[in-house]
Amino acid sequence: MSRINTLLLSGANNHDWARSTPYVKELLEASGRFAVTVTEDPATVLADAAALAQYQLLFSDYNGPEWSGAARANFAAAVRGGTGLVILHAADNAFPGWTEYEQMVGLLWREGTGHGDFHEFLVRIVDPEHPITRGLG
Repeated sequence: MSRINTLLLSGANNHDWARSTPYVKELLEASGRFAVTVTEDPATVLADAAALAQYQLLFSDYNGPEWSGAARANFAAAVRGGTGLVILHAADNAFPGWTEYEQMVGLLWREGTGHGDFHEFLVRIVDPEHPITRGLG
C-alpha cells in the first residue's frame, strides 16, 4: 500500500503548534498510511505550485499571518483539484474574510463564537468493543 503524501502546515497558531505539529506527524506516520512533510513556512511552500502537486493531503495546524495571493490560489486550486484537506482545531480560525477558505473549512471560529461553560456530563458507552471505546471504563 502506498503512503499518502501529506504536507503538514504549521509555524503559527494561537494554540501550541510547536507541541501539536510533531505529535500529529508522529501519529500519522505511526499508522503506516502517511508520509508527512512539515513546513513552518507554508506561505513559501504553497507559493510553488509544482512542489505542491506532490501532495495528496494538506493538513493544517496553521493560524497565522495571511499567505500571499499565489499561495492562497495554489492552496485553493489543490483542494479543488482533489487534494484532501484536514483542519486541526484552531486552524479554523485562520484567514477571516477569505471566503473560499471559509467554504473549504465549513465550520469556523469567528466573532461571537466561543467555548461553552465547562460542566459535567454523562457519557454512556453503547458499544464497548468499538475500537474507539474498547478498554474504557
